[in-house]
Amino acid sequence: MHTLYGGAAVKETDRRCENEYQLSVAALMSNAADGLYQRIHEIRRTHQLSGETVIVCGSGNNGGDGYALALKMKEKGENIQVIAFAPPAAGEPSRYAIALARKGLEPALYANNTNVCDQWLKQAALIVDCIFGSSFDTSRPVYNTFFRVCGEINDASAFVLSADMPSGVSADDGSVALYHDIPCCVKADATVCFGLDKVGLHTYPGAEYAGDVLLEDIGIPPEAIPDNQKVFLLDEEVASYLPKRKLNTHKGSYGRAFLFCGSPSMTGAAVLSAKGALRAGVGLVSCAGVPAVIDVLRNHVLEPIFCTVGETMSGDMDALGACARMDELLPKQTAILAGCGIGNSIGYGKVLVHLMQKASCPFIIDADGLNMLASETGLSVLQNTAKRIPVMITPPPAEMARLMDATIQEVQSTRMAAAKVFARQSGCIVVLKGAGTVIADPEGRCAVNASGNPGMAKGGMGDLLAGFITGFAAQEIEPFKAACIGVYYHGKAGDIAKAVLGEYSLLPHDLETLLGKAIAHSFKA
Repeated sequence: MHTLYGGAAVKETDRRCENEYQLSVAALMSNAADGLYQRIHEIRRTHQLSGETVIVCGSGNNGGDGYALALKMKEKGENIQVIAFAPPAAGEPSRYAIALARKGLEPALYANNTNVCDQWLKQAALIVDCIFGSSFDTSRPVYNTFFRVCGEINDASAFVLSADMPSGVSADDGSVALYHDIPCCVKADATVCFGLDKVGLHTYPGAEYAGDVLLEDIGIPPEAIPDNQKVFLLDEEVASYLPKRKLNTHKGSYGRAFLFCGSPSMTGAAVLSAKGALRAGVGLVSCAGVPAVIDVLRNHVLEPIFCTVGETMSGDMDALGACARMDELLPKQTAILAGCGIGNSIGYGKVLVHLMQKASCPFIIDADGLNMLASETGLSVLQNTAKRIPVMITPPPAEMARLMDATIQEVQSTRMAAAKVFARQSGCIVVLKGAGTVIADPEGRCAVNASGNPGMAKGGMGDLLAGFITGFAAQEIEPFKAACIGVYYHGKAGDIAKAVLGEYSLLPHDLETLLGKAIAHSFKA
């Protein structure tokens, strides 16, 4: 799978390049400038841009890349202007800025020439953002000058090209700087990423500001890249996690999934989760529910074993009888899914806790199951279960916020950090759903998904996904890998459906028959 890195890995790589491979900062800067130069001419050709290029440089190495680019373009006789957002730092940035001035192009300091610089940005055909790059820390204060220059760049009609990272976006997790609670960063049409692809370009909200990500080789030796600071971007290579099926096998060879999903008002959750599990290739699926749920399941899904449990006079699940009935089936199961569409009644909650305490196989919790656990007592049950068996939770942002006692905005602004923190604290594998779904485990592994589309933002889509992941986990595929497989191919099926139906009319049940097609595509490729 494609590997992503954060700012710390970039700094460590730069250090190793210089100290262990005699590849200086100056050489890397020159290579970055060469790459930018080539990309600029490709962009100009593709978008038929004929006006002036304005390069905005910060004080550090990203600014140095910009000064090196400006020097190259000046020597080629090209029409450019250079804005110094801040004076160049000592070392290579200063050396390139001085060389540029000697060629007759003195960078204009933004603070002293604000109106002139703003006018350049308004009239530019192409703006190159070299202010901060991958070194930006979104937790540090943002001042009015940066807010203003970001606004001028973003409001300009020019094509905006960022060098390495859009300035104001964290390479570590895609979080964005805030100025009085207003997002403050450059919104690029494309980002030329040097050497190491960055996490922040592929996880939201950062991915929204990156535009097209263009990877540029600047000569970094692979051995110089640290191996312990990476995040995976899910792609077709997740197929390698799928075990090859042998000829001499039977249904018992591919696991048993037990689903506690659905309630009288949400029977569709039970149907979609069951279909998802079956499409993952699990050998047997058992579905437990009250008569209203089982009746709908029988009419829509042919393959499962059905476990009908009783109800109380008030219409709640008979917890005592249900637990006794389910206990008969649990010992043979190889994965359990609970929570999809079960509501929030006391009886269903008691059964959920009972299953968690009795389970001896991977346990996946989704939707209403997570809402029931969003209390001090519930989180204690979750943590204790995760000490015994692998536990996976599949929350959308709202459910993640409830579990973390945070706001949705806090979760969404630092999606990767939220998933990693809760995984570490709870001992669970976290599948934080949404654009760029994040998968994190307690050991620090992390993956970001790039498949899928806005047409999948429909009720029931998460039920299908939860069942799909459970079907893979039931086949004794390591749970983190099962999550990666399920998330990627679920999104891939959505992309296939979008090509036929478009984003507006795409529905969860459209994906069900395409899950197999999505997997088959990997083996044809």
